[in-house]
Amino acid sequence: MWLENQLMYNRESNPTGFGQEFKWHGGFHQLNWQPSKDYITYARYDYIKSDAFDDTSSTVNGHTGLTKSAPSERDIIVGLQHLVNANTKLVAEYRHHVFEDKATATSAQLKDDGFTLRAMFGF
Repeated sequence: MWLENQLMYNRESNPTGFGQEFKWHGGFHQLNWQPSKDYITYARYDYIKSDAFDDTSSTVNGHTGLTKSAPSERDIIVGLQHLVNANTKLVAEYRHHVFEDKATATSAQLKDDGFTLRAMFGF
């Protein structure tokens, strides 16, 4: 059993051209378990969150900014991989995804769930 982590941070100095900076941070944490040489199972949490961004009070060349946002996004993934042979594996994953934007009084939210079954070939 082992744990993998990655943390990220980014700052965009002027993404919309109205002089407002946009900062975000995120990453993932994944716990892996390999009960045999042919199987591995894992659980993963991905996330990203930004500071509030608002360029609606900025004007450049007579144009006012249009973007007001405070987005965040997260995924929970559980998966199983089976090594069929040296070059082939089968992968099954379930994913729960949530996107939110809380910049306005009526915040936006999108939720979705999905299941993936795929075969991977190495060459």
